[in-house]
Amino acid sequence: MMPVQAMVAPKISIISPCLNGRRYLPRMLSSVQSQTCSDWELVYIDDGSIDGSLEYMAQQAIKDHRIVIYQTPGRKGTAASRNLGMQMARGRFIAFLDSDDWWLTEKLSLQLQCMETHGAAFCCTAYLVCDADENLLRKQKVFGPVTAQRHLLKWAVIGCLTVIFDRHAFNDIRFRTKLAGGEDYALWYEMLREVEQRGLGAVHLDEYLGCYRVHDGGKSRNKRRHAAAHWHIYRHILGFSVMRSAICFISYSINALYDRWPRLLKTHS
Repeated sequence: MMPVQAMVAPKISIISPCLNGRRYLPRMLSSVQSQTCSDWELVYIDDGSIDGSLEYMAQQAIKDHRIVIYQTPGRKGTAASRNLGMQMARGRFIAFLDSDDWWLTEKLSLQLQCMETHGAAFCCTAYLVCDADENLLRKQKVFGPVTAQRHLLKWAVIGCLTVIFDRHAFNDIRFRTKLAGGEDYALWYEMLREVEQRGLGAVHLDEYLGCYRVHDGGKSRNKRRHAAAHWHIYRHILGFSVMRSAICFISYSINALYDRWPRLLKTHS
């Protein structure tokens, strides 16, 4: 554990888990450091990297006191790394940015301003999907009012890299570490359910403020495992009937196919 912290708590904490992402870290870090909102800390969680990722970020932390570094005790996975990051975070607002993704420069400013304007506790945005070499594959919008759980169930398109929430508004926010996929999907549903029940307010910006990178070693490469995880979420975490689970699963499958389509076309072109 190697924290380097400023005395005053930042407004927003950015949780960034990493496992062997050295190749992509400069792009991710530069997108954070170029934000028009500078009142942040980057909570970097290294999950057992052996490619020099930890050493690189340690060097950057010496230059920028807003970077805070922690290590997981052994490889724990992305969900556990994010949970550790939230536990160590000092900011009121929480955002997520994996080591291979990046943001546009006004991402934090625009979302925080939108949340303040609408009194919202949760915010997400549209985002871009790119390949390993940063070539654009497609643009992902957020469909319907994000405050409606039914839209999340139908489209499942809230990108983790686009989410910001007010931690003071929610109780016991944690990713489920025992899921084989869909941890973020399950958490967004639980948070939006709380938003609706307590009238907390949630908004989305229909602007492309983040870039999600898809590559062979990426987070969503095992589609079969993720499909099984989503079915488990519908049936055993959300407690849906078989019929409702089937309807949600069909919608999820259609969206997953849409996600793969640009890459399939590129592969066979």
